[in-house]
Amino acid sequence: MRQKKNDLYFDNCPICQATRNADKRGESLTEQQLKDVFAEANAMKDNHEQNTIVEPDDETKKQYTQIINQIDFFHDFMLFMHTLSKRPLTLTKTGSLQLKEINYFGSIFRHDIYHRDEHGQILFAIRTEYEASYLFRIRLLAETKYLTYRRRGELRLSKNGLWFVTKIDALTQYEQILQWYFNRGRWSAIHPFTDTHNQYIADILQNGQQQIWSYLVAKGNEWINLTKFLSGLATFFKLSAKGDTVIPDFTLRKIERITVKDLRMYNLIEYPDVSDKTVSFRLTELGNYILHKIVTELF
Repeated sequence: MRQKKNDLYFDNCPICQATRNADKRGESLTEQQLKDVFAEANAMKDNHEQNTIVEPDDETKKQYTQIINQIDFFHDFMLFMHTLSKRPLTLTKTGSLQLKEINYFGSIFRHDIYHRDEHGQILFAIRTEYEASYLFRIRLLAETKYLTYRRRGELRLSKNGLWFVTKIDALTQYEQILQWYFNRGRWSAIHPFTDTHNQYIADILQNGQQQIWSYLVAKGNEWINLTKFLSGLATFFKLSAKGDTVIPDFTLRKIERITVKDLRMYNLIEYPDVSDKTVSFRLTELGNYILHKIVTELF
């Protein structure tokens, strides 16, 4: 059962308190109000012990585990790890996965790593790991978490990686994967772009993620308008190029890809089923739990 909205606020978060008070009045926070509470939240970043999260009971953990085991990204990440537990992966001279390894994972992943047209036909062949961004993300994240290491032209499972695969449960595995993604994996590397302004967008959003996640947790199970959310982030973090009087659509799409689409891939948000066009989203129960934990716990 989904928690009541009031249960999703945590007491000492300025963003949550301000959002809750505005909700009671039937209002939305203005840009200046958001700036004020974000500044207050920043001042509390080193005082995480004020905010605690209640660990789920055994039944809730069981429900979360069932959900996690159905998530394509988690399935594919663990498939990548289990493959490494059986054999090393062959690397190119530049340290990327060889084409045979890319094609192998492309044939066994749940997620389709290829670019296809509306008829399902592959638009172009993948020749390098860089072109397989989904696989590249998994490999980079595993390496960032020290689950793998390179030796003599091969990618191998580390002792830490073997412990990760064999000794901890799925919920803890997923929590750790996402903790490392949000806090240690560099988003501008996981989302490679061609120009420095787009890399700048990824870095700024990552540096400001505590504010973004606090806001989402404060909204609880409310539907959030996608366009307003993206425009709000672009305005607050000043992500438009200098001289832009209107936020360019390509900037909003980059922000959506880095934030909303990633949250969706990790099953931390859900879309309404009313149409194919995404106009709003909200946190899932798993998403509230994970983001709440990321906001309130030191890492």
